[in-house]
Amino acid sequence: MRNYINSLKSLFGFKSDLPKVENSDGDTYIEDKDLSCLITVRLDSSTGDFNVIIDPIDTSADSASVTGLIMYLLNSGKLSTFFVDAYDFWQKEDPKRIAFTERVMEEWLSTAKLYQEGEATYQQDAVAIKATEVFSTKN
Repeated sequence: MRNYINSLKSLFGFKSDLPKVENSDGDTYIEDKDLSCLITVRLDSSTGDFNVIIDPIDTSADSASVTGLIMYLLNSGKLSTFFVDAYDFWQKEDPKRIAFTERVMEEWLSTAKLYQEGEATYQQDAVAIKATEVFSTKN
C-alpha cells in the first residue's frame, strides 16, 4: 500500500515521506498469501525473446484498479526507481552482482537515449507536408 501511495504522490509531484521500498524483508514485502496479481517477465537473453505473464489472483474491482495503475506506471517509466531499488537490494555487496547491475544500468540508459533520439527523429519525419510547403511565409 505504501508503494501505491508513493506512486500516486509522484504522479502529482508530491515528495514522498514514506519509507523506501524493501524487497523481501520488512513490512513492505507482499507475501504470497496476500498477492492480488503476479506480473512476471521471462527473458531468453540468447534470443532477446521475452514473455509477460499475468496471473490475476484477485479479480475484484479494487484489484483491477490497482493493476491498471501499475500497468500505467510500468508503461510510462514511473517505476524506474523501483527497479533501481530492486537491483540495489539484489546485488548486496557481491562483486559479480554489482558488475552485472552496472552493465544492466548502462544498457538501460543507452537504450533510453537511443529510443528518445529515435522518437524525436520519428516525430520530425512524421509530418507528411511541411507548413512552409503549403503556406508562403515570404511576402
